[in-house]
Amino acid sequence: MRKLFILITLLLAITTQSLFAQNSDSQLNARIKTQVDSLRKTGIDTIIVYKSYCIGCEVLWKNKRDRCAYEGYYINARLFWKHEGLTYFTAKDNCFDYTTVTITADSLWRFYSKNSDAIANETIKQLQYTVVENGEKKTYSSLIDHSYRQDITIVKREQIIEKYLDDYNFEKTVDFSGLKPNINYEYNINTKTKRLQIILNSLTNTLAKQKLLSRIN
Repeated sequence: MRKLFILITLLLAITTQSLFAQNSDSQLNARIKTQVDSLRKTGIDTIIVYKSYCIGCEVLWKNKRDRCAYEGYYINARLFWKHEGLTYFTAKDNCFDYTTVTITADSLWRFYSKNSDAIANETIKQLQYTVVENGEKKTYSSLIDHSYRQDITIVKREQIIEKYLDDYNFEKTVDFSGLKPNINYEYNINTKTKRLQIILNSLTNTLAKQKLLSRIN
């Protein structure tokens, strides 16, 4: 009887581990890559993948049906591409794929077309602040464990551009008192990359409210 109990426990552990492994963020990245590769084979030359997630946050679902047993980070991924003048949109997360629909996103493509070179060459700077110690001005960098982040991947012909944004790097100050300002704030907030992220975030929020997509698995 004890051997049977141990066997059942091991089977449950293996099953649970397999379930979580299938819903990891690395598996999500593999599914995204599969779709991007498929689109490129059909001649689609510009694809934008927008991923948003939170490090150190607990994810809550309003509906049990939407619940996702994920491993690593829970990531919302949105894919946008153009074909024959139409913009296509779909979504994926750690557990589910969603349908593809056509949308209006002219402002997104206009902005990217106008600023593609700047976006490719920009680098978001880490939050930094200065202090005077013993009469000497010193610069320090700051990190936090819990933060909202966004990844933007742009596939343009044979070029792949990846941008990683951390909300913390766009804080005006390090502390609530405001005595330690982020010396990179003005630069970061005015980058074309940040503006692109704002456009993508606004677009995805609008599309989410419209409830255009349905789960396909």
